[in-house]
Amino acid sequence: MQNSMIMPETSENKIIKAEKSSEDKPKRDFIQKKIHGYQMHEIVLNPYDLESHRLKRIDPIILKFKARRIHLFTFVNDNHLRMLGMMIKSSNRLRELEIDIERRDDITDRGLQEIWKSIRGSRVRRLTLNFECLQFLRNKGVKNLSQALKALTSLQSIDLNFERCNLGNKELVSVGLGLRRLIALRSIKLNLAHCKIDDKEMQNLYQTLKNLIFLENIHVIFSGKIYLEIRDNSSYLRISDVGMSTLGQALKRLARLKMIDLDFENCKCITNQGISNLCSGLEKCDSLKSLSLNFGRNDNITKDGLDRIGQIIKTLSCLEALGLGFRGCCKISDESRSQMMQDIKNHSCLERLDLNFCGCEQIINNRELFSLPASLRSIKLDFSDCREMVDFGLENLGVSLAAITNLKSLSLVCTGCSKISIDGIENFTQYLNNLKTLESLNLNFKL
Repeated sequence: MQNSMIMPETSENKIIKAEKSSEDKPKRDFIQKKIHGYQMHEIVLNPYDLESHRLKRIDPIILKFKARRIHLFTFVNDNHLRMLGMMIKSSNRLRELEIDIERRDDITDRGLQEIWKSIRGSRVRRLTLNFECLQFLRNKGVKNLSQALKALTSLQSIDLNFERCNLGNKELVSVGLGLRRLIALRSIKLNLAHCKIDDKEMQNLYQTLKNLIFLENIHVIFSGKIYLEIRDNSSYLRISDVGMSTLGQALKRLARLKMIDLDFENCKCITNQGISNLCSGLEKCDSLKSLSLNFGRNDNITKDGLDRIGQIIKTLSCLEALGLGFRGCCKISDESRSQMMQDIKNHSCLERLDLNFCGCEQIINNRELFSLPASLRSIKLDFSDCREMVDFGLENLGVSLAAITNLKSLSLVCTGCSKISIDGIENFTQYLNNLKTLESLNLNFKL
């Protein structure tokens, strides 16, 4: 059976494993003696295939200890949540809580309410809640969550996953009302993929973010990266250039930001002007060290949008990590991205680069239009399904990589590039011999 309690082994602590079996009574007495006098740092519970009465037998033992981190995942029913709420309430040393109850049809708002009651007024600093595909999570349940969030005055990091929960503007406003009270927050991650997001929701996000003046990290997913062809998302993803302007205004107020990760894949109402509106906010983030933007599957993006991104990269002098996604943006070519690539090359502090041009069929990789900064330590490049890229383009890429003397990690994907030959791949690998400091290499040329 799986162990129900995990405590990291250190000089002052030992790993204690409590197995659930038919021999509960003697084993329970043994466990109580074994862990007496130790402080538990972490509890991990997974009662997925356990009966409630077995969980109850181990529960009194757990309740005697004050864990700093609790990870609750794959819960079966409301009764489990009730018992785990008791555990959370008893752990006054609790600083980190992770709850994963995705895709459960037999958990209701009543069960979740037990969790919300238990965390109110707690001193939790890191909170992760995964509600993916919980279709019942509607107005009442979200309001209860909002009320619980308002009471977490010590919270510094929050991760909320509402992917495919079908939340609308009304529910998301409730979430925002809870978040904007968390003035001590340093990091926020919101997964709103396949929720009903429009420009009104961007205004709600602005009202939330403008109060979080100490925020350092922000990661927001506005749309999904998969299932894009299975159903029409046009009624969901209505973020336009107006919404991008609102988000840009919010970013201007967050002077402490060090990391920004925004995913707009499949948001097809965004144009070059929307990118420019967002960049107007990004240029005020002088302390930014990591920037990731994904505009995948958007046919509206052309050279003007890429040039504006390049201008921002030049102004962010502290930037160390950059990720740009243009998967399936069919209007992007070597010429349209040339100025942006030049701005990336001229950035002297950049150490990590992740570029996704998957499905950009006009990309060939002309040598004079594709170059990389010499300061890079890690590179991830995706040219899969760039069907016009030939051996010459791959060779040009090899020349650019060979000039990076301190590269430690390289990942290159060229699957579906049918015009690349075996000889072209062999010639490319010869350039890799110059990468003396390389520690990690991932090459994918499935043609």
